[in-house]
Amino acid sequence: MKIYSGKQKVGTLNKKIDLVVDFDDFFYYKSKRALITQLQRTIGIFLIITAVIFFVTYFLILIQLYDRILLLALIDGRFPAYELFPSLGTVIGLFGWYLLRDRNRFGERLEERNLLHLKKDIGDGEVKEIEIESFFSDNVSAYLEEGYKNHNEEFIFFLSKVLLAQPEIKEIIASRLPLDLKKLDKDLVIDTADLTFDNNFQECFLELFHAGMDVDAEYIDEYVMFVAFAKKYWKHALVSQYISPDSVNAVIAWIRNNQKIETFHRKWFWISKLKPTGAINRSYTSKATPTIDKYAIDYVQNVIDFGFVFSQGKDEIIQKILELLSKTTKPNVLISGEAGVGKTHLVKNIATLLVAEDVPIELYDMRMVVIDVNRILTQVTDINQLENIFSKMLDESATAGNCILVFENIEYVFEIREENRKEILNRLISYLEESNKPVIATANTALLKKIIKQNKSFSSLFENIDLIEPSKENAIQIVLEHVQLLEELNGVRVEEPAVRRVVDSANKIHSSKVMPDKAIELLEETLNYAKAHGLKFVDESVVDQMVSGKLGVNIGDINQKERKILNNLEDLLHKRIVGQNAAVESVAAALKRARTGLNRKDKPVASFLFFGPTGVGKTEIAKALAEVYFGHENKMVRVDMSEYSQDKSIEKLIGIENEEGEFQGGFLTDAVKNNPFTIVLFDEIEKASPKVLDLFLQILDEGEITDGAGKKVDFTQAIIIMTSNAGGKQIASSLAAGRAYREVVKEAYYNLQNDFRIELLNRFDKIIMFKPLNLTEIHQIIEKFLTKINENLSEQGVLIEWNKDTVDELSKLGFGPVYGARQLYRVVQEKINDEVASLIAEEKVKKGQTIHFKGLQISDIV
Repeated sequence: MKIYSGKQKVGTLNKKIDLVVDFDDFFYYKSKRALITQLQRTIGIFLIITAVIFFVTYFLILIQLYDRILLLALIDGRFPAYELFPSLGTVIGLFGWYLLRDRNRFGERLEERNLLHLKKDIGDGEVKEIEIESFFSDNVSAYLEEGYKNHNEEFIFFLSKVLLAQPEIKEIIASRLPLDLKKLDKDLVIDTADLTFDNNFQECFLELFHAGMDVDAEYIDEYVMFVAFAKKYWKHALVSQYISPDSVNAVIAWIRNNQKIETFHRKWFWISKLKPTGAINRSYTSKATPTIDKYAIDYVQNVIDFGFVFSQGKDEIIQKILELLSKTTKPNVLISGEAGVGKTHLVKNIATLLVAEDVPIELYDMRMVVIDVNRILTQVTDINQLENIFSKMLDESATAGNCILVFENIEYVFEIREENRKEILNRLISYLEESNKPVIATANTALLKKIIKQNKSFSSLFENIDLIEPSKENAIQIVLEHVQLLEELNGVRVEEPAVRRVVDSANKIHSSKVMPDKAIELLEETLNYAKAHGLKFVDESVVDQMVSGKLGVNIGDINQKERKILNNLEDLLHKRIVGQNAAVESVAAALKRARTGLNRKDKPVASFLFFGPTGVGKTEIAKALAEVYFGHENKMVRVDMSEYSQDKSIEKLIGIENEEGEFQGGFLTDAVKNNPFTIVLFDEIEKASPKVLDLFLQILDEGEITDGAGKKVDFTQAIIIMTSNAGGKQIASSLAAGRAYREVVKEAYYNLQNDFRIELLNRFDKIIMFKPLNLTEIHQIIEKFLTKINENLSEQGVLIEWNKDTVDELSKLGFGPVYGARQLYRVVQEKINDEVASLIAEEKVKKGQTIHFKGLQISDIV
């Protein structure tokens, strides 16, 4: 076994900072400190018990000998020695409590082993070398030392077993990760068999350090160790149980966030002992605010009463807002964002920091008073009262001196009728300009433009903070914050992978809404679904079941019904499509790829360009796929590109803002927002404006499009089919002249570049030339039409029969080189369907009879 001593370099950070381990310090000081810590804890427990004994003894003596003690004090002025017991008990108890302190938290307060401070120093260029062992907690150091001393051959396995046995890690697994520990143990025996001390000791140090830096930990404890091992050493074991490293990271981040909230609780507990209750500040310099108390909501009191709110991923924006609110002049902040993006949640985050006084000193002791115009209107009988109430609230805030006013949905002020709005706005602008008291306003992004247009001077009084949608991982953290309350309300437990699936699914089915609101809404629906079905446990499959039922499309694992459809998809399509084998095979293969997870996630499910002569089945294949897979041929979005021949017509597809600043949605974007799991058929794209065609580049390349309001619309769940008659006549004439099919296809592909930009053509998954239909295929199509008529007539107990002449004559009337088979259906309707309908209407045919056609004439009814 290799012996480690002295200071050794084990790696680098950012290619310029040496990462070293002082093994002498680690093995001597660390191990000694662990022993000392254990000894101190033992002594601490003993001292606490001793202190309790002192107090109990004192009170027992006091109860029994009270009269005698009082007599001694009055006569001799003396007190017995046991009168010192309370003082001794207090001193001993406090020292015992100190010995039992959380050393890692204590060390962090003294700015020892704090990775967050280290990150800042690295950013400032002040660090040349890092002794990484100094950032390890005592427990982690003890685990590593034990592994070094006694478990050479099974070093990583030993550490894994020790880690998984820790109470905090067991709690994570029990609450959020669906891990079978027995299976994990068996898998780790195999996966870590070769991970001995000699080839993993230094690497283990590095993995732990990098994991601590990645997850923004303060020091490297069991949680960081869990993240590091899951990523490096347990990857295959976790994958076998469908747990990703991202899920592990998310649960650890959620635990960290809860710990931070607990820290805020502790701070508030001690701060609250020094403050008066109610709205008065601790210096008793603030004034009463009766109108505010009646009509507004105090978010500071709200988070105290109903729970602290704090989310990861918003640190920078929160710090920016706190800096602006701390300004001595015009400390006014306008938070804009889409409805549901989390503006109120962000304000409550700040309220939580105010409660814990984790804010600049200028904001200590401040209330956060929320003024909601709509809420006030529900409490008054006359809108004219609103002006008076509003004015009083501003006056009270100005004189109280300890209020941060919050105007949620400030746009509502601009929707009050004009005679009242003008006075209220003037009063508010005066307050913003003169009071120099902190103000927060929130507004919907779309409506904010309208506000600026109406009153530019008003918006200039604020510093605007644009709140964008959180990233996927931050959205998961926000949803996890809501999980515990929803679990208690519904009596259902939720795993982290289920939360991850909720976020992914919300992006797919609610593209018109924003995160995190749409994910929280979907989570609530899922838990209601689980409760209604008597489930006590929500995993990914439950989310898939709920969403599939909502959409009418299976989005989870392939079930038996869908597997049968996929396995027979080509045959099912050929029930409607005659010939065109290449197109049918390509569509079937694309759908199978998508449902087995082999397609690219950032593009549409599949994208096709079907070109060739008219009337040969290009549009029909889209209808057939919609019927077979989605249940009905109408379950698709059909766009007739002849209606978009002008550049300006792009507005009809993606929407546009009108003169009043209101957004009018586009036909295409609205249709896909409402039904993202669909087929989008762009018919005859050669008739569209080149500018419109350029719009499709983004859909095909990125799986999304930007609508007229600047919002992204997701197309990654859609199948894109574009059709074109380009080159149709030449293709038909070339094949009719006897040229080889392969030669005609090659020439046709080349000629397409004359009709469409190469950038567009290169983005399709498949470009398929449709060939003209031959006579045999025309006859097959007619046979299908006639069979369909019989299916419809069966409800009335009537049938038709036909002969070869019937099919021949219908084909002559309905098929031609110009329109292909497009007229066939109309001809069959006129010559067969209409005749049969007349017979039924005139009661010339009875139930159970058959109508016989010879050619197009009815020969008999029997």
